[in-house]
Amino acid sequence: MFSMGNTVFKKWHGYLLAVLSFICGLGAMAAPQIVTPPSNQTVALGSNATFNVVATDVDRLSYQWFLGATPLGPTSSSPSLTLTNVQFANCGTYSVTVTVIRTGAKASASATLSVMYPPDIVHVQDDEPCPHVVNFGDPIRVVTTHSAGGPYSIQWRLDGALLSNWVVAAAGAPCTPANQSSGDVEINVFPTVGDHFLEVAVSNAVGRATRLYALQAVPSNPGLLGQFLAASPTPGSLSCGPSFTLTRGLPGVYSQISGGAGCDVATTCGTMPQDSSWYRLVSLQSGTATVSTEGSSSDTVLAIMHGPPISCLTLTNVKCNRDVSGTIKQSRVQFPVAASNIYFIAVSGLTFDGTVKLTYGYEPAIASASLKPGGVFELRSTVAPSLTYSVQASSNMAPNSWTTVFTANAATNNGIIVYREANITSRRERFFRLAPGP
Repeated sequence: MFSMGNTVFKKWHGYLLAVLSFICGLGAMAAPQIVTPPSNQTVALGSNATFNVVATDVDRLSYQWFLGATPLGPTSSSPSLTLTNVQFANCGTYSVTVTVIRTGAKASASATLSVMYPPDIVHVQDDEPCPHVVNFGDPIRVVTTHSAGGPYSIQWRLDGALLSNWVVAAAGAPCTPANQSSGDVEINVFPTVGDHFLEVAVSNAVGRATRLYALQAVPSNPGLLGQFLAASPTPGSLSCGPSFTLTRGLPGVYSQISGGAGCDVATTCGTMPQDSSWYRLVSLQSGTATVSTEGSSSDTVLAIMHGPPISCLTLTNVKCNRDVSGTIKQSRVQFPVAASNIYFIAVSGLTFDGTVKLTYGYEPAIASASLKPGGVFELRSTVAPSLTYSVQASSNMAPNSWTTVFTANAATNNGIIVYREANITSRRERFFRLAPGP
């Protein structure tokens, strides 16, 4: 009996081992679990696109990416695929196969990439000898020439209030040059007396292009005009000089032959005479602005004014500066600006046929930095992930000593920009600042 029982035990023990082996084999061959599949994306022509997949398993995983049925390089340990300078040929279905290296078990997921033209605006203002100023009651006719991949929308806002909204259907098939539309859109604006801001925005799935313009309506009745100008018997009027829009990013540059403003204005640097050059500056955002005349044809005095644009007599001097050096011929002014405000730049000291060169933009912020062990200098700064930024470095923080170290899109490391330079022996040898993008 004992021998028979032992035989039965061995038989059932063998069955049990076989079942356990089969079950363990099934577990070993189980496919990895894809927790987060890659997402469908629509990106601007010429930009970058990144697909990510999150998969879990007890063993190591490998990843193979495909465009359609075509493998994109060899298998790797990276769960991400980055495409740079994407073109219409990059459109399509992207898939990833996740493989358990030890067992060969696989799982797959896919997403689509679409590419389209970003919005662009070219602005033309017709039928006005002085485009930004009209008599009250007269229309300001604005024509915007634009282009964008469709579908897209065009919006006009006056002082933030929506005037109109057009939705334009796609002109052609997605992911092709035929998808882009271009044309002119006209609007007539009847502003009340005073200063106004007209904004046009063209938007689609990959971006938004905007333009902001300062408008001014003056009373058409001479009596009302006198009251509006503080009843001055001989109010000075500003010429219709060029206008600038102060936007985030690299400074703008403008050069032209100087021209008179038609009035004298007192500043803390002295009187700016009638033959000064005047320029209108519109700030889209609040911050610290910098205006420089480096590169002008002669020594300059630079003043920033603020106030009602139609009267020199009511302008307020914000700040002014004489040449930094008679050799450099540079006046440089930093001053606080408020969002949606008009400022005037007055440049004096030039002869009538002299050339003034203006550089203007927001002042980059000095980014925090520290010296790490091993002689590594590390900069850390938080920015909005959608911004383009450049890291600039200087050895002495002089205005013309800053050089761009690198330029990048978006933030890194969970919203923190991290930049390191090795072999820096003293904190005083290197300064950094962060120049934000548009």
